[in-house]
Amino acid sequence: WKFQFTSDMPPDVDGLCDLNLDGRPRVDKTVRVRSGLEGEYFLDCVCHEFLHAAFPFLNEEHVEQAATDLAQLICRREVLEPLLSCWGVQKIARAVIGQWERDLITMKPHTPALAMDLTEGGGEADDTTAEA
Repeated sequence: WKFQFTSDMPPDVDGLCDLNLDGRPRVDKTVRVRSGLEGEYFLDCVCHEFLHAAFPFLNEEHVEQAATDLAQLICRREVLEPLLSCWGVQKIARAVIGQWERDLITMKPHTPALAMDLTEGGGEADDTTAEA
């Protein structure tokens, strides 16, 4: 799946996924989330769009509830602490902390986390798209 931050969204939409009209995922499999979202709401949007993409037969009510439940679960300390031992999460955390330090030195406002190439040994991806 490709993941993309974008500001090119309708005003009342925070996320989209590519689906064919018959509900099957398209070949490019892209989930798009509005740039600038953060925290549990960001995670809720990502889960929401991925659930649509992975399970196109689910109705909106089920997707909304499952995405919110997943976001709340993932944001709990007892889930986050073991997750921090994952090499991919550590790599991203180091990049984010480094960016925050650079922003502090240059007095820039906080910037969202960079998208990362999560393949073993991969480097940074561009600042808008990552594949998982």
